Amino acid sequence: MIEISEEKKFIELLKVYLNYTKKIHTEYMNHGKKFVYAKILHRTNKKIRKLIEKNLFFLSIQKQKLALDLLFHIEVWETIWTLEYDKQSPDWNDSFTFESENKFPRESTTILIND
Repeated sequence: MIEISEEKKFIELLKVYLNYTKKIHTEYMNHGKKFVYAKILHRTNKKIRKLIEKNLFFLSIQKQKLALDLLFHIEVWETIWTLEYDKQSPDWNDSFTFESENKFPRESTTILIND
């Protein structure tokens, strides 16, 4: 039996979550940026954050740096999301948007999951 490394398990699960967030974001954009999709994205980002925090020590220093780029983005996004949620008090069908200078680290994430 071939044993899969902890790093490989982490990367494969991260890919699944990232693919799911891509689907959620597409639905969010295609359906009027409704809060219901933002809420699902928020919940999934929390899972990604926990996954990264739990598995950082399995990664090489280079991959840790890449994972930390993603972690930082998610933590900034979650902080702004929470402040905006408290301010806007949206219902599930309301539009829910906010600005963030911290963009998704596409290059770091791509290298992390494909290296």
